[in-house]
Amino acid sequence: MALILASASPRRKELLEQVGCDFTIMPSAAIEDNAAALSPRDLAIANATAKARDVAERVGEDDVIIGADTLVFLADKVFPR
Repeated sequence: MALILASASPRRKELLEQVGCDFTIMPSAAIEDNAAALSPRDLAIANATAKARDVAERVGEDDVIIGADTLVFLADKVFPR
């Protein structure tokens, strides 16, 4: 079993290193749809899930994948990055 970060985010890498995790970085090729008609919470969950599923297709079934997404929003309006 391996712990895999489905992200190239330097900040996420730093956070996992700070807590002493032994992990591999495997960026996801999933495309984020920040225009989807979802609440910011559901949009972040959908994007994180898509990233994790993309990586899951390339690794072993016993591996643990961390998919994450960060959104900036105000009054339910998502701001572009």
